[in-house]
Amino acid sequence: MYYFIFEQPLTRKQSELAQQIEDQVVADGIAGELVVADAYTDIDQLLAAAHHKDFHTVVVVGSPRLANHVAARLIRYEMALGIIPWDAAPSLNELIGCSDWQSAVAAVKKRRWRYVALGRLGDQGVFLSEANLEIKRSSEIIHLRTATYTALFNATRVSLCCTTRGLKDHQVVFSCETVAPELTSWQKFWGKRATGPYSKFALESFTLETETPLKIILDGEIIASTPVSVSTLPRAVRLIVARRRAVGSPEATSPTTPRRSVVSEEESPRRPELLA
Repeated sequence: MYYFIFEQPLTRKQSELAQQIEDQVVADGIAGELVVADAYTDIDQLLAAAHHKDFHTVVVVGSPRLANHVAARLIRYEMALGIIPWDAAPSLNELIGCSDWQSAVAAVKKRRWRYVALGRLGDQGVFLSEANLEIKRSSEIIHLRTATYTALFNATRVSLCCTTRGLKDHQVVFSCETVAPELTSWQKFWGKRATGPYSKFALESFTLETETPLKIILDGEIIASTPVSVSTLPRAVRLIVARRRAVGSPEATSPTTPRRSVVSEEESPRRPELLA
């Protein structure tokens, strides 16, 4: 049985899409309960109700923001999470292996789930899909510090993601676009000089510091601010997926599969992993 949490539509297009998804769910014979969540809905109460009614799967229909809220609170439960995104959300679509809502509905019906990690922003919050630093000026000086390395970026865009294809379960991808590569301390960071204004590499844990506090935004919502320590919660959520990823968390076959503890650089020092 499935517990569907539909986001309250704000536009006519969203309302029509929500109805199409509901009709498809009924047509596919996916049984369950449907509730609607708006900006004032207590997600904790919804999940507690689903758990009390012995639902084994929670399905979010809506934006990455709602999916993030539910995922962050689902850690304490043994329920699987299905996501049917309204709009294009690259990091979420890649994670669930679906390019549109129709294929997401089909994946929910098959209910094949896999443990995935959540990004952790110190004690400020967690994230499932991509989060971005809010840079309003032409650029900002970003200090990235690990237990053994420090890098300096004159950045125009910075994003954080723990759902990239091929990413290990205990890593976060730091993506950065700079305006002046020569001002970036690449050589001290991983022993290579920058070949362009873009960088993308994976780390187990690091700290982001800025000259002035910058907000960290996920789908228009502030979830944290700098300075912030970034790491992961490995195997945090059982996520329904359409296909196996080439590298990453293996498909779970038993609900009793133990969860691994968080691995930090202090416990297992290693150099940053440059991604292609």
